[in-house]
Amino acid sequence: EICFQFRPVPLQLGGSGGSGASYPRGAVTLHPELRERHMGVLQGLTHKEAAVKEPKAWKAFLRSFQTDDDFRVTGGGESYNEVWDRAVGCLERIAAAEAAAAVAEEEQGREPGERA
Repeated sequence: EICFQFRPVPLQLGGSGGSGASYPRGAVTLHPELRERHMGVLQGLTHKEAAVKEPKAWKAFLRSFQTDDDFRVTGGGESYNEVWDRAVGCLERIAAAEAAAAVAEEEQGREPGERA
C-alpha cells in the first residue's frame, strides 16, 4: 500500500553498524531541496486513509494529478511544478559547483600562463 510519507533509512556518517547505510564522513551531502513532495493534509496517509479522512482533498488531487501541474493539496502541499523547480534548481547548482571544482583542480597542476 502506498503512503504519502517518506520513511528515510537511517544514515550514519563516519562509522558503521546499525540498520542504516554507512558512509565515510564527508562522502554524503544532504540537500533539503531534494526532499519528496509535501502532500499537505494527505501527508502520512495511505491512499485508503486519504479517501476516508480527507475525501475532498483526495478527489481534488486525483483529478488534478494528470492535468494540473500547479495544483497544491490544502494544508501546505506543494505543486508538481514547485517540486520540479526546487529539485532541478538544486541539481543545477550541484552540477555547476562540480564543474567549477573540476576546472579549479585541473588549473592547480599548471604553471602560470600555461594552457591545456
